[in-house]
Order: sequence, then C-alpha cells, then structure tokens
Amino acid sequence: MINKHNLAVIQKPPQKDLIDHLKVLLGEAECGELQGIAYAALYRGHLVGSSFTALDCPNAIIGALFKLQHKIMEAEHVA
Repeated sequence: MINKHNLAVIQKPPQKDLIDHLKVLLGEAECGELQGIAYAALYRGHLVGSSFTALDCPNAIIGALFKLQHKIMEAEHVA
C-alpha cells in the first residue's frame, strides 16, 4: 500500500469521472459480473500503487494490461 502520510498537504479536488467509474465497477462486483481486477492507481503527489485480486484467467488480464499500456502511451503523446 501507498504511504499517504503527507499527502494531505497536496490540494487536489476529487475526480468525478474516477468516482463514477469506481461506482460502476463496484456495482458490477456486487452483482457478480466483475470477477477479478488488476489496477494501477495514481495518488496525489504522483505516487502510484498497484494490486490485483484472485484471477481465474491471468493471461487475459496480462494481455489487457499490455493493451492498456499502449493506450496510455498513445494518449500521452496526444496530450
């Protein structure tokens, strides 16, 4: 886990699109549709964390993460 000890001094507003996305994922998990997750998270102060839950099909998740890596890199070049 990320040590968020000194992050309170960095002022950033909540990200509504992030909150909305997490609510959708939570709803999918609560109804049993979402069965596993692997993620990277960006915290205030440019700290990052990552984790994953038990995965029935790890190769599919790894492939999706590789694809996501390229999408993020493409978006960075556009910005």
